[in-house]
Amino acid sequence: MKKIFIAVVAVAMTIGLSSCAKECKCKYEVLGVSTEKTIELGDGQKCSDLEGGLDIGGSKIMDAKCTPVLF
Repeated sequence: MKKIFIAVVAVAMTIGLSSCAKECKCKYEVLGVSTEKTIELGDGQKCSDLEGGLDIGGSKIMDAKCTPVLF
């Protein structure tokens, strides 16, 4: 029973820490050239706010994917 409790607490802490990350690591791809950048978040911002893309005439011009930096 103790092992199950410890596992549940560990999962809850991981989820809790990911929701309050202060930095995001973003990977940008513009016209086939990739760049990575770490961005500090402002109050109320989430990593998903920084994601997106741009398509023109069916061709992907830009793509951005961001993940939280936990530690």
